[in-house]
Amino acid sequence: MELYLKYKRYKYIIMKSLISLGLILLLSVTTLSVVNAQKVTTPSLQSYLLVKDALVNSDAKLAAERSAELGKSIQTFKTVSLTADGKKVFDALKEKLVADAGLIAKSDNISDQRSRFETLSANMILLAKAAKLSDQEIYLQYCPMKKASWLSSEKDIKNPYYGKQMLTCGSVKETL
Repeated sequence: MELYLKYKRYKYIIMKSLISLGLILLLSVTTLSVVNAQKVTTPSLQSYLLVKDALVNSDAKLAAERSAELGKSIQTFKTVSLTADGKKVFDALKEKLVADAGLIAKSDNISDQRSRFETLSANMILLAKAAKLSDQEIYLQYCPMKKASWLSSEKDIKNPYYGKQMLTCGSVKETL
């Protein structure tokens, strides 16, 4: 009888251990999936996308604030993760990007900000093509009315040059 009780207790401990191990494995896989689902985007690209969103919403004050953040982000950008070509392009564009962001930040006129965003976008596109700024897909979008491009993290068109007037004017030209 005593041997039987020891066997039952041993079996109980084994089952409990297997269930615990199963739960640990399940949690590990879930955590790994969440980590893999998170996309890495450079702070400079993230700031640029926030400027774009502010212009889409015709919010001049927010566009100015986000542009100031973008300028700071570009100034402190760490090029260590860039390829040699990416670093060269960044070094060549850094001053222009900071200046473009600064001009938008100093303006409270949405039309002026949108006009300056065109130059900022052209330079960000050059940088994005030369250096991997995100692990997620970035869409190069184009407005035929303005004859200008911009970057977006979304495939759906939300035009920063015309806002609500022509929100969906444009098309995806390339995926970076």
